[in-house]
This record gives sequence, C-alpha cells and structure tokens, in this order.
Amino acid sequence: MKTRLISSLRRATLASCGGGGVIVAAPVPRRLVVGIVTLALSWPLIAAADCTTRKPRAAEIEFNTRALAALVAALPPAPAGVQMSDGKPYDFKVVPAVYEVLCDFSKEGDFSVSARRSYLRKHSEAEREYWSAQYDALQRQAAMLRKLPAEKVAQEQVLRQQSNLQWQAARDAEKAGDKLAAQAPNAQYRALRNQADAIQIAHNAGVKPQLDELDRRRTGINLAEQRVEIVVAMNLQRLPVASDRSVVGSHGPASPGKSAGLKVNNVAWSADGVDGSLRRALTGAIDRARLQALVGAPLPAAAESEAFAARAVPVLVAGPPAAAPGNATAHSAQADVTAVAAPTAPPSAPPTALPSPSAWSAPPVNSPTDSARKAVDTVNQLRGLIGR
Repeated sequence: MKTRLISSLRRATLASCGGGGVIVAAPVPRRLVVGIVTLALSWPLIAAADCTTRKPRAAEIEFNTRALAALVAALPPAPAGVQMSDGKPYDFKVVPAVYEVLCDFSKEGDFSVSARRSYLRKHSEAEREYWSAQYDALQRQAAMLRKLPAEKVAQEQVLRQQSNLQWQAARDAEKAGDKLAAQAPNAQYRALRNQADAIQIAHNAGVKPQLDELDRRRTGINLAEQRVEIVVAMNLQRLPVASDRSVVGSHGPASPGKSAGLKVNNVAWSADGVDGSLRRALTGAIDRARLQALVGAPLPAAAESEAFAARAVPVLVAGPPAAAPGNATAHSAQADVTAVAAPTAPPSAPPTALPSPSAWSAPPVNSPTDSARKAVDTVNQLRGLIGR
C-alpha cells in the first residue's frame, strides 16, 4: 500500500490554472492512490485513501466558482507603494478548477476553497533609518543584560583572586616535590574557580528569557522591506490559530464535511508576517462583516463579487513612529530593557499571489511553475512518512 501510494504520487503532476494563482491537479489515471494533503498554519496531514477519481459535478463547479470569487474579492487591494507578486490578476469570468481531488465515494462538496495574496512594501529612507536604530538599540539592550552588576563583578573578582592564590600554592608544593601537600590547594582552587564561573552562569540563566525576546525582536526586523500574506478560506475542517507571526479571524464553526451541502459553513482569514505597519493596515482592511455575512447565506454571483472588488479602496500604511527630539531611540537603554515584552519588528512575510491550492497553503513561491514543483515535492515527502 505504502509503495503504491508513493509511486502514484510521484507520477501526479500539478499545473497552473489561468485563474490567477490557483494550483490544480492535472489529469490522473483512472485508478490512483490519492493523498489529500492540506498544509494550513501548522494543521496536520489529512489521511490518504484509495479512490477512483471523479470529475466535479455541475453544482460543485458553480459553488466553487462563486466561493472563490467571494474570497478573492475579500483580499485587500494593494496600498500605495505596496507591490503584489506571484500570480496574474484574478479573472472573475474564468471558471476555476476545484483544487482538491474528488473520489467516486466523495460526498458532494468534499472540498474547501481558499485564496491568497502577498504584499511587499520597500522601506523609505526614513524607515530604514528608524529600523536600523531599533536594531542597534536591541543589540545594546542585549549587551547590557549580559553584563554582570557591579556587586556580582566584585564577588567574582574576589573568588578569582582567592582561586589564583590556591593555584599558586599548589604549584609551589609540586615544585617542592610534595604532591600530597598540593592536593588540598588544588581542590580549593577548583572549588573557588567553579564558584566564580557560577556567578556568570546564574546571571545568564536569569536574563535568558529577556535575551530570547530581544533576539526574537531583533531577528524579526527587516531593514529593507515589509512582507505580509493574507489568506482567506471557506469551509475548513480546522480553523486557523494565531501566533506571533499570524493574526487570524474566523466566522462559523469548523466544518468536518468541508463544503457538504454546498453551503458556507465557515469563513476564516489570516494575516501572516512579523507585526508592523503593513500587517496592521492590511488586517484592518479585511471586511469582517462581509465575510461573516457569507456564513449560512447563498453565495453572491461571481459578477457581484467582481463589482465589489472593483469598488475596494486601498488603505494607507503608516510610517515609522516619530523619534523623540535629538534622540533616535527616544529613551534610555534601561527603559528599552524594561520594554522587552512589546514587539516592534516590521513584517517579513511571503510575496503576492491570488488563490492558493488548499484550505491554507504552504508558503508562497516565486512562480506558478515553482509552485507546482514544490507542491509535488511536498506531497511526496509527507507521504514518505506513515582544569584552569
């Protein structure tokens, strides 16, 4: 069974659809071991099953077309100065393919629908200077945290001096040929040295949580650009979960049967990228009320969604916070250390593409061709896993 599964999946290919970034499965043999894989914000692998594939029914194609159009229309348009890459503009007049493979035993609507768009904004010179100052300030804070307090330095120095005296006493005894007399000062030397070392070790352990947070913020800073990806999906079996890099929202409960009944059971979205002005602006631009109104209601026609998308107004992205007069960092190093818990890093998420393959896709790639190749590789890989 496992050999058949891997062999069949290796023969499967993916092709790019003209619907603006939708990746669909290419025709496959009549008998095929199908592995349905959904990568969604750390969501687990869905079980594979033997099946005979079937074509989507007319009602499923109609539902998928309306659903995808509604989700694409919910993606915020690019703000001024923001680029979108990876994918052609979505053509609302083209009937998109149902991404997921349907088996002959699949119930009607056994698929989810999703759309994705990535945004890139280059920093202005003022923003580069601001984030460079933030980066340097975080490094200074880390250096201050690693530094021993004066009283601990004094304790360490006393212990080092005492250990040096014991070491010298042991060497003098050895030179005199009295190895027995050297044993006691040698033991004292090692004990004192270990006590001195323990002071720095204990200090490092005490400040480690703060250092880890500073390092997280520092490495999250992108000195050149901000990247954010917005994903909206419908009828997910598991709803997305927020993290440091993702702001999420959902309406309606999880849907084990996906689009069973060809109705909207849930709608969810995520904004992926390190916290910053671009992610906050795009998150605020998501029309939550409209998404919520889709749940349990008939889907609008694709033309209606196209008209809604055409009326969307891009939001403004705020610049960097103003620095205090005469001081780019705006506060003392000690004040910076006490503010460790407040992340200030700019976004650094993936590039721009429209509809994505599954209910929450793997990270975006550089072209539709690369998307297909990496999707196949991902499926194949995942399926392969069942003194002084």
